[in-house]
Amino acid sequence: MALVQAGDVQLEYLDEGSGDNVAVLIHGAGLSARIWHTVQKELAEGGIRSLAIGTRGAGGSDHTENDEDYHPANYARDLATAVTELGLRGDIEDMLDVFASATGEPWVREPVESTGPARSAR
Repeated sequence: MALVQAGDVQLEYLDEGSGDNVAVLIHGAGLSARIWHTVQKELAEGGIRSLAIGTRGAGGSDHTENDEDYHPANYARDLATAVTELGLRGDIEDMLDVFASATGEPWVREPVESTGPARSAR
């Protein structure tokens, strides 16, 4: 299990495949990044690198005690920070999100500011 620092939490992520095309996979509520295991294998066979990133409170990601921490805006900020920390900003081809787009859609529509330093992906 790999971890990435995303602001005040560490998020579990699973990195599979290689190549210039990158897909970020986000799980739904009550699940973990591991739900994407089979999809990641298929993407890798198709030449696509994928990262399944766990949200705070799920799987191997940090759990926080405040209920307010588990809000879609925080999930989106965590995701933006994790993507920046992983050096992927600008390299993402697709983001699959089964959170009814509550996490990914605001970040794609208007990029959410990460809480980490911006780094070039190349």
